[in-house]
Amino acid sequence: DTYLHKRFGISPDAPLEAWSRVCANFKKLGEEQFGTAWEYEQGIKDHRRCFVNIRKCGFADFFLENRAREVLYLLCALDYVWADALEAYGIRLERPTTLAEGGDACRFQFFKVKHHHEIHNE
Repeated sequence: DTYLHKRFGISPDAPLEAWSRVCANFKKLGEEQFGTAWEYEQGIKDHRRCFVNIRKCGFADFFLENRAREVLYLLCALDYVWADALEAYGIRLERPTTLAEGGDACRFQFFKVKHHHEIHNE
């Protein structure tokens, strides 16, 4: 949860704020924390979806330039560690394309999903 707090501003003490924090902070804090070697582009942003494309990634540039795509794949796989942690807050990440795989962007697609208690109350 320390990473979720640093990267998104999510606090376990305020789980209902997690969705708004992801939407507000993924692009903003990414730009602040990673700097100009990354280029973020806000896509769809509504009550159930928040899509952000990363058009330029310092990691991808470095590892692809040095013919180390396999290392880049490992680094990209780490996104799913924090993505799994987001599921406890009712947020799912899909990443259909990545720069590592030759895409024009890493597409981070966040979806607000129903919480366990919401499903049982329907």
